[in-house]
Amino acid sequence: MKKLLSLLVLLFPFLSCYAQQKPDYSTVEGTKAQKIARANEAARQAAQYLLATPPDTSDQDIKEAGSYLMMWMTETEEYTFELDVASVKLYDENLSLLPRLMAGMVLYQMNHHEEKDNRIKVRAGAARTLIAYVKTPAYNISVSETLRKAEEADKKGKLEQYLNALEQD
Repeated sequence: MKKLLSLLVLLFPFLSCYAQQKPDYSTVEGTKAQKIARANEAARQAAQYLLATPPDTSDQDIKEAGSYLMMWMTETEEYTFELDVASVKLYDENLSLLPRLMAGMVLYQMNHHEEKDNRIKVRAGAARTLIAYVKTPAYNISVSETLRKAEEADKKGKLEQYLNALEQD
């Protein structure tokens, strides 16, 4: 019994350290469909992670999630993404919000697969996600006038029209 307890005490630090390592998806084997499914799931997780963390541009995990998401968005063949004028105006030069806007686009398309090619619906879904993100009190983000107006338009059921008007300005 003492030997077992001693062995567990010796191995415990190594077991807890091993659990903290991130998986390496680059070495995973499988068919093309399996690899695409894993890459899509990793993109979903990266988007969810970005939306669950404060806008810290110095945190390495946040940078990696944003980088992976951007890489996936440019390489995926199943989904199409567009940062138009209205989208740029939504994050209002606050570059820490750009990955969150992109995360909103990703999650909207993945969760509404039948609307993934509808640029207007995707843009509105991403805007709603960004509005909810900036309203998180713990993140202490000042809301731009553009986002405030977008939120008001959404409450009136006119978010898509507001975003179209931003596109024209």
